[in-house]
Amino acid sequence: MFIFPRNRENPILIDDAPPGSFAQYHPSGWMQTEIFVYWFQNSILFSKPSTKKPVRLIFDGHATHSKSLDLINLAGDSNVTLLRLSPRCSHRMHSLDVTFMAPLSTYYQQEVRQCLATHPGRAVTMQQVAKLHGVAFLKAAGMQTAVNGFKQTGIFTLNRNIFPDHMFVPSITIDRPAPPEASIILEENLFLEANLVPEEVRTTEENTEKA
Repeated sequence: MFIFPRNRENPILIDDAPPGSFAQYHPSGWMQTEIFVYWFQNSILFSKPSTKKPVRLIFDGHATHSKSLDLINLAGDSNVTLLRLSPRCSHRMHSLDVTFMAPLSTYYQQEVRQCLATHPGRAVTMQQVAKLHGVAFLKAAGMQTAVNGFKQTGIFTLNRNIFPDHMFVPSITIDRPAPPEASIILEENLFLEANLVPEEVRTTEENTEKA
């Protein structure tokens, strides 16, 4: 799905796009909740999930993906399980981010440079994006890339130990007292804040507390 920064539909913009592509339009050019629901209806449901063959959708926690009651109800009625990744971890756990987006970006840049070299003095316009992206997409979207994406994230086959312990170090709470210098700076800041408050404001706050 392409999202173009436009108010009106223009089918020409997806000429020569990858097979099965479609476009949505929004002035910002960014994903919106209603656009994501539309994508869900036209992409995920295309796989025809059923009680015997349910589908699991793994996605990041962006608000446009995870805060839509319509999406949740639609998924529940369609035998689709929604699995939202924790914040700030999609670069490790999202298979597209891990193995697909980097080569796609590289191939797209190559196509853009080739286009500019072939047509000197011209710029790449919105009308050419889908065509250039289509060439890059077909180069990047290989079966082995998809398999590696699920493998390197530990999703399939399931690997609970895919991430070594040192990757979790930044999230560990450090349980040690602050150095003396930090304590002095903190006390000085508190003193300055107390004395920077206007007298009439402090008086008003004190009267409010007494009341």
